[in-house]
Amino acid sequence: MRFAYGWSRWVFLVGNVAIKIPRLRPLHWISRFFFWKSQGKFTERFETHFKCNPVVGVWRYLCNGIIANIVEHRIYQKHPDLPIAPTLFSFLGLVNIQVRGKPLAESSLPNCPFRTIAKLHPQFVDLADIRNFAEINGKIVLVDCGPQHGFPTFEQILLTYKEQAPVLFLSGIELQKSPLF
Repeated sequence: MRFAYGWSRWVFLVGNVAIKIPRLRPLHWISRFFFWKSQGKFTERFETHFKCNPVVGVWRYLCNGIIANIVEHRIYQKHPDLPIAPTLFSFLGLVNIQVRGKPLAESSLPNCPFRTIAKLHPQFVDLADIRNFAEINGKIVLVDCGPQHGFPTFEQILLTYKEQAPVLFLSGIELQKSPLF
């Protein structure tokens, strides 16, 4: 078993599954609140980051891990043909169980799905980080597609990729058009 964590979730890697649990960080939020308040930038910061009023921003911040699990499960349920890690089980955003992939080397990043989209939308930093991709069943897939705030939404960006439809194989040599990937 391995343990990892990101900004909003803890991940337990057990056998061939990844178990994602929300990471609640109220103390971090309270410290950021007082920092931004002392700088006179609380409202500006939340409106810029979350594109909404501060109350909604606080709610999103505190529940970001839960929202990430819900969004990830919903995207996979609606679009199982996208090259994303399959979500096997989700319970109210409190736990997600996904297929565990094999980590990729940094040199594989140019072959990762969504790279052309990442260049057009650099605000989605997850698409530029090799740690967010893995190999599952011989395909490179995105393993973290939780919420990314902003417009267009992350889901819309992933669907743009689906419309362009390149299939990237691990060899990086064979490229073909497919309505599914």
